[in-house]
Amino acid sequence: MTTKRNLKTADKVLDEEQLDQVNGGFLLVAGATAVAVAAFQTARKTGMAVYTETEALVKSSEYAKMTDSEKNKAIGKIFSNNVAFGAMLGTGAGLIYAQTKWRFAGVSDTLREGIEGVFK
Repeated sequence: MTTKRNLKTADKVLDEEQLDQVNGGFLLVAGATAVAVAAFQTARKTGMAVYTETEALVKSSEYAKMTDSEKNKAIGKIFSNNVAFGAMLGTGAGLIYAQTKWRFAGVSDTLREGIEGVFK
């Protein structure tokens, strides 16, 4: 049996567990993370600003002092400000959702770790 829920989303962002439920579970989230990391690697190869900005952030001494949540938000802001990178990941409502989530909640822990892995 399914339950219908009314969500007030004006000032709220879903947490990772809720996103897993909305997105159909871990496999879809992991798949989306793999796509995003692959797009980020393409951004590296083509010299996109999203890559150079993220690299400067991740390699900075300030980044090392941030909490995981702060790191997620910092990377998310860079991603959301780069429309070309967002377009690489999809179009339409999915892109708008991703950019909104990135701006206010940041990227997921899994995506952040994948992005950090690019620089190791």
